[in-house]
Amino acid sequence: MAYTGKYPTRPDAQDCSFFIRTGTCKFGSSCKFNHPILTVDGDKSNGNGGGTSSKIPCKVGTCR
Repeated sequence: MAYTGKYPTRPDAQDCSFFIRTGTCKFGSSCKFNHPILTVDGDKSNGNGGGTSSKIPCKVGTCR
């Protein structure tokens, strides 16, 4: 298991939906879900240079 700050990356686990939406997780390092590295353009990465293109539906300042 790798850590990205205080949130664990667990590639075999389901993504933490709250983390994907907000970039935070109240469970921190004890959360059982995956916390992929989110790039500036919203792509998810597994931390090894690979990733999937999963755009965050609403970027800061663009939602109404």
